[in-house]
Amino acid sequence: MRSESGFTLTEIIFSVLILAGTMIPIAAMMGQGFEGTRRDQRQIVAIQLCQARLNQALAVSFDALVSSNASIASAGQVILPLGDVEIENFTFNVSLRVVERGVSYSFREVNVNAANYTVEDPTTWVFGPEETLNIPANVAKVATVVVSWIEHGAQQNVEMSTFKANLEL
Repeated sequence: MRSESGFTLTEIIFSVLILAGTMIPIAAMMGQGFEGTRRDQRQIVAIQLCQARLNQALAVSFDALVSSNASIASAGQVILPLGDVEIENFTFNVSLRVVERGVSYSFREVNVNAANYTVEDPTTWVFGPEETLNIPANVAKVATVVVSWIEHGAQQNVEMSTFKANLEL
């Protein structure tokens, strides 16, 4: 009697079915992970675009800084590009929202002429009475850059704001 070792065709088919049954869910999870990575990448691109446009908005003169969906130009040169921007085969819409706003804050002056005053030692600091400074609305603006895009049928937004003061008064 001769003994043959090896696998039967039935054993091989069952092994392939078990392997396929475990690989299908793993492949599906990899697809979801890839889509999540792409979504995160679009979010990062939108944040970087928003930050870049906010920095450019600070270069716009106080009087020219107004709400807009179209690019802002000065002397025929675009200084703040707004509107649709295509990056990595995806379209983002950039707009600027500006609101004039008064600012009010309280503070206490430090008496730097006190006898034992030392910059490095806060225990030697002598504070004056609380004062309030009110800045009228025509002196300060809040500029908000909004970057929006459509993803899976829903609008996504990234917004960043900064203050701009009229230093020419």
